[in-house]
Amino acid sequence: MPTADSLITVNGRDYRLPRRPTVVITVDGCQPAYLDDGMARGLMPRLSALLAGDGAYHLGRGQMPSLTNPNNVSIVTGVAPAVHGIPGNHFRAPDGSEVQLTDPAHLRCPTILGEMQRAGELGLPGLGIADVPAVVGRPAPKIYEWDASAYAAEIGLTVHRHLLARDGRGLDLLYVSTTDFVQHKEAPGRAIAC
Repeated sequence: MPTADSLITVNGRDYRLPRRPTVVITVDGCQPAYLDDGMARGLMPRLSALLAGDGAYHLGRGQMPSLTNPNNVSIVTGVAPAVHGIPGNHFRAPDGSEVQLTDPAHLRCPTILGEMQRAGELGLPGLGIADVPAVVGRPAPKIYEWDASAYAAEIGLTVHRHLLARDGRGLDLLYVSTTDFVQHKEAPGRAIAC
């Protein structure tokens, strides 16, 4: 485990390496009403317990266009789109084709996650991405299927348990990013939003 003063510097900012197992979850397209509804109906007991203990639930104001790619990249780089280079979800290429901004080649700076991995805090030692469906026990849903977000969380939990059983040590840092498919299809309290 890192010491209390273990820091990495990414894009001009210092980040402390986790001192205990840490989970970061980015919930794409999540209005507070989804969380409030789920907790009020008892559908999120672990989140409710976390918030009742040492957890925190804060709302922030958007500082840039509310688009998935620039927001997610801002989270993982710690800098604004003007610095990381991802201003939207796609761009129009000179030949007229639409290019999705999902290729890391478009990034102008390193990510916090990449630097954490180089510091030995993030990654799947001895477990490749092709092994994940076998470890999880079911094939991955498509990105725009209702359970893609649940599968992302399931991957993290399953990989942690796999490493814990194999090495006696789970993940020090887990980052899970969800999709906004459900939020585009259902309002809070509706069938698949539960």
